[in-house]
Amino acid sequence: MRATRQGSATAAVVGIVAIVVVGLVVWYFVSDPFRTKVDSNLREATTWTPKRIAEDPVNYLNFCEEKANKALQDLKAAEISIAQSQGTIENAKKDASGKVDAGKEMLKTLKVAYEKGAEASTWPIQWNNSQLTKEAAELQIVTLFKGFQAQQERLTSTEAQIKKLEAQKLKIMSARAETQQQLEKIKTGRETLKVQKITDDLANQLASVQAVLTTTIDAATDTRTSIKTLDQLANESAPKASNADVKAILDQIK
Repeated sequence: MRATRQGSATAAVVGIVAIVVVGLVVWYFVSDPFRTKVDSNLREATTWTPKRIAEDPVNYLNFCEEKANKALQDLKAAEISIAQSQGTIENAKKDASGKVDAGKEMLKTLKVAYEKGAEASTWPIQWNNSQLTKEAAELQIVTLFKGFQAQQERLTSTEAQIKKLEAQKLKIMSARAETQQQLEKIKTGRETLKVQKITDDLANQLASVQAVLTTTIDAATDTRTSIKTLDQLANESAPKASNADVKAILDQIK
């Protein structure tokens, strides 16, 4: 009997707590003042505000030092990733450059052979150890030109990517120097706290350390949109001359 009463009481308490929780959740979304107050208290409890820094400057500096050291590790990882990407893209650039040069020479010789055959109406023509009829020669011109265009675009794209990677490397160098500077500020802050109590001015100076670290590292390590894979470069280099007119192509071959 007693167990039944205890179980009922427990269920009643749980039910009341659930109602209160649901009510608070609903009130959070309904009441702007209540939501603002809750958000403010949550932010105060979970972030290093100037007030919290003033209350516990030593642990704040420990937090910033940990964040700075983690940032240096992330910057090193980003630097390695960029070096690997640059090596791959440099190889792709070299490959594309070679194919552009080869394609240009092949198109020149094919143009000469085609124009001679057209002028003298002598078909098939001899080109690249092959006998080509007029139709075959025209198809070969279009096909070869499509590949040439693709490699030209690939070359341009790889060159642009290399420039972006170089810019990213400069960002990382700057971020590393900035992070080292913040570590020096942390060291200075610790030394200052040994000889004087925390002041509003010192708390505000220390607060800037976290903000600078966050902004600097986010900007330097965000390589997701600036570095492209070889597959992406290949997709950007899709052939453009699928229905090109042979005469128009020949006019472009110099």
